[in-house]
Amino acid sequence: MRAGHLRFSLSALALFILPACVEPKVAVPERAPAPLPSGVPAPGAPDVPWNEKNRDQKMEFMGLHFFPEMRAAFRSHDPNADFRCQTCHGEDMEAVNFRMPNGLFPLPRENPIAAATEYDEKTTAFMNGEIVPLARKLLGDAPAGASPCHSCHPVATDAK
Repeated sequence: MRAGHLRFSLSALALFILPACVEPKVAVPERAPAPLPSGVPAPGAPDVPWNEKNRDQKMEFMGLHFFPEMRAAFRSHDPNADFRCQTCHGEDMEAVNFRMPNGLFPLPRENPIAAATEYDEKTTAFMNGEIVPLARKLLGDAPAGASPCHSCHPVATDAK
């Protein structure tokens, strides 16, 4: 095959293959999920309190309920927000088995909101006004005596 024919053939082939690699712009109608058999819990067990869910239920709940709502909240605050699981769980989330807190800005045990406000007033107002109430709605309150800030942020330690 001559070089000119080969170049034409590859160009023609690209015209057929490339459109298949591009996400379609056509809206696909959503179908309602099939009803679950009687007695089978919904994925993520949304009616089970967070501290009573097993690991599989927690993982499903995070993916199906928590993550989409949090991503929407962060994007309403900043349309360019790159909200991912790692935003809260850290880049090493799998290595630490999704343990929290992990990797977020440390806050002092005493007056964490004042310290956070001093660090970044706008973000602190967003976190307290939108994210903490949404997390409480989805996961329940922080354990008694715990600051809701320290459910996600580590406690800052003094290096004295």
